[in-house]
Amino acid sequence: MIGRKDALSDVLEALRIKGSVLLHEAYLPPWAVSVPAADALAPLLGAGEYSWPVAFHYVERGQCDIALQSGEIATLDAGDLAICFAGQAHRIGAGNPLMTVPVAELMGGRHNPFRPAAHGPRGTLLVCGAFLLDDLRLTPLWAALPPLLHVRHEPGDAPGHWRELTQLLSTELARPTVASSYIVGRLLEVLCADAIRRHACDSSMATGWLSALRDAVVSKSMTLIHQQPGKAWTVEGLAQAVALSPSRFAARFTATVGLSPMAYVTAWRMQQAIRLLADGQLTPSRVAAQVGYDSAAAFSRAFRRHVGDSPSAVRKRMQNSSAMPMELHRNRSA
Repeated sequence: MIGRKDALSDVLEALRIKGSVLLHEAYLPPWAVSVPAADALAPLLGAGEYSWPVAFHYVERGQCDIALQSGEIATLDAGDLAICFAGQAHRIGAGNPLMTVPVAELMGGRHNPFRPAAHGPRGTLLVCGAFLLDDLRLTPLWAALPPLLHVRHEPGDAPGHWRELTQLLSTELARPTVASSYIVGRLLEVLCADAIRRHACDSSMATGWLSALRDAVVSKSMTLIHQQPGKAWTVEGLAQAVALSPSRFAARFTATVGLSPMAYVTAWRMQQAIRLLADGQLTPSRVAAQVGYDSAAAFSRAFRRHVGDSPSAVRKRMQNSSAMPMELHRNRSA
């Protein structure tokens, strides 16, 4: 039986990852497709105000390059996945094409000018899509994620989660059947979560909040905060729980996480408050009690400072926001 949740599991659960495939087809070099920045991508996905759209690209076959607006460039080989957490506009392609086609012009089965001929080179087979992450920018995870997360497939890797996940995804997309849309959505959720976990476990890459997960003392204190956000936490109480003096604990926590212990408590409470408000089952005053505030007024002030709006306004907008449309993926082209 799996034990109590850790801090990363809590944050991933709070993100409520939703995945959708926008394109699944082959492109014969030279070709190029442009993907807009997050604020322009959001309307294409029906993203709500508090959801952050994150484009991803998975190479089933062949190779391509991805270039972010910031200038960062990476080459994706077969089996590689790129996730653009920063939400920058970017371009994917191969060779030196005479034109770049916006992704919106290819969605929904529209004409693909780079489609390979029926008999000839097969080109690059690509899965392009997006993850919607609830309130990513309000979580401690946000600053610890790279603008472009490149998960590489190494041919010598032993079979494991990553290869199994991508193989299952490819199979469902290539041969859709009953409930394939649902299965693809769940596979994408796990794919995104596993990519973040792989990054967190890479000691050479993880920074900030993700690196704090490897500090036994800090990680334990974060898990305690996550498990009981409504508890009347103090620096002294958290320090006692991890067997350190308050001064040593506070210094170690702040240096590792980038926030003081009490600032982290507030940030996590606000994250949980947004989730509860979105559910719509509790009034703002009940939410205030759930996350550790004695009065609705004190909660409202803290919430407005952290989120920029009142709990009631956020609750109303989140309940009225539209959900991500169903799968928009195209049939595989050989």
